[in-house]
Amino acid sequence: LQDLYTGLERRVEEKTAQLAAQNRDIGALYDMAAFLNQPNEIEALCDGFLRRVMLQFDAEGGSIRALDPATDKLNLMVSVGLSDALVESEHCMNVDDCYCGTATRQKSVIVIQDLSKAALASSLSCRREGYASVAVFRIVTRDEVLGSYSLHFRRERQLTPGESQMLETLGRHLGVALDNRRLGAQARQLAVVQERGLVAQGLHDSLAQGLNFLNLQLQMLDAAVKRGDADEIEEILPLLRAGVDESYQDVRELLTNFRSKLAQGDLQAAIEDTVERFRRQTGIATELRFGQ
Repeated sequence: LQDLYTGLERRVEEKTAQLAAQNRDIGALYDMAAFLNQPNEIEALCDGFLRRVMLQFDAEGGSIRALDPATDKLNLMVSVGLSDALVESEHCMNVDDCYCGTATRQKSVIVIQDLSKAALASSLSCRREGYASVAVFRIVTRDEVLGSYSLHFRRERQLTPGESQMLETLGRHLGVALDNRRLGAQARQLAVVQERGLVAQGLHDSLAQGLNFLNLQLQMLDAAVKRGDADEIEEILPLLRAGVDESYQDVRELLTNFRSKLAQGDLQAAIEDTVERFRRQTGIATELRFGQ
């Protein structure tokens, strides 16, 4: 009974410690997700992510690199605790590099490396910086590799399977956040394209008719000048002045709002102004009626 009681206490302690570790992981994931959902710029997002992960895993240095699909190289985005000589060197810049150790490779990016001394000895750069262990994890989203992030330790550090799984999960969280920023940028770019289309349509609708009218009046003025018809010239010149003024007003409206904004109840007045402009430009008697 004593042995059973002692064994039960040990299992309870182990289970309690396991639950506490799981609660810490869940809390860390929740805090990280809350941070990544904030509207930060990409550089601030990566910097905050890296500092939080370093604090959680007691790392003295770290970096985040984005994968360039065209060159298959990892370009530095942010680094913490690493010297300029280290981050600017060719070390850990290419997916074919050793990342300070023997590594497995998936989808052209290092997943995690062997943290043994023998493997670490292959990198003089990290040794000169005083780092004893380095771990690198992918940043992925929807089966697409976006880059990698590294943690540098000044002491020997062997990550447990649970820690490795946690770091892989954090890499996926960061990948989703970066992908959302990319999609947001694409949406803004599409909005700009649509806005330009509206401007082009507005220019066509508001100016094309006026310019065509001015062109027609100029042709009539030219013919009147050749005939020496002073009466027709006097009749055409006010129409040209009015057409130029109206076109100028249309351009100003487009530059400010792309089109005239109507206050509540101003639709009838706007239609009356348009019809009056049509009468003046064409000389056609036009009757406007509004239904009750």
